[in-house]
Amino acid sequence: NCKPAADSQQAVRKTPSPREIGLSPNVFLWSAKDVGTWLGVLGLGDYSAAFEANKLQGDVIFLLLESHLQDLGMRKVGDRLYFMEELTQLHDSTNAWAKALGTPLSSTRRLPNLHKAGLPAEVVSWSVKEVVRWVEALGLHEWAPLFLSHRVQGDVMFSLTEVTLKEMGMARIGDRLFTVDCLQSLYEELTSWKKRRETVQATVDPARLLGGGASAAPQGGVTSAGRGYATASPSGAGAGSAGTGGGRGSAGAGASSVLQQLLAQGFSLQEVYALAKSRPDLAAKLGL
Repeated sequence: NCKPAADSQQAVRKTPSPREIGLSPNVFLWSAKDVGTWLGVLGLGDYSAAFEANKLQGDVIFLLLESHLQDLGMRKVGDRLYFMEELTQLHDSTNAWAKALGTPLSSTRRLPNLHKAGLPAEVVSWSVKEVVRWVEALGLHEWAPLFLSHRVQGDVMFSLTEVTLKEMGMARIGDRLFTVDCLQSLYEELTSWKKRRETVQATVDPARLLGGGASAAPQGGVTSAGRGYATASPSGAGAGSAGTGGGRGSAGAGASSVLQQLLAQGFSLQEVYALAKSRPDLAAKLGL
């Protein structure tokens, strides 16, 4: 009474590749409408509207859990299990494609540059208004007032979860997943930056620069180019202005030289000025 192997093969639901249905192989670039197209091919098109209403784009669908599917109205257990299996296969094929390319895939949505957004690097010191500015920079203007009304400051921002965002009133699943993912990415980025800064400060002794010119070479491999810091000296750090005499011009050139050496060792301008406040000898060398 067993079915022939050919019948079993025909019974298995097969999913075409993204390219076969006119979608990018980089799932992270999919819009919510593209996700709906993919659902339609899976035979789950009835849920496309719910996915689109919740802004479930390609850069967050891999974060979905079965509980999210229930919230989206996917009541049939078989549909949920089938979706999760197909999502896993899509994730694996996307990873395989990225490895073949030799480059990580990314979304068009990115973390905002803190400097360009006018935000300090010390996130834990952010006020509620600065947190709101970051949320708006993510493109989530609609939900920014929630962070204001719930008084979310930088010192608690990384404790936010999808559950607390839902409690605050962030209704769309996709926006909640995106926010939590961005918070995690921001935390990892800041942690990495702090480790690099500690490494530089541990391997570079500014006192060597004060005593000495070109012999003060870095002990570590970190450079300003590697850390992405600008090396332009601030106004007033260069040679003396006309009419001030050669001595002042020489002192200005010396200050500029010390500054450039510190920047080349991996210190940012902010770090140089903070260090100068605690080091009168360095401040004198910099002409501050």
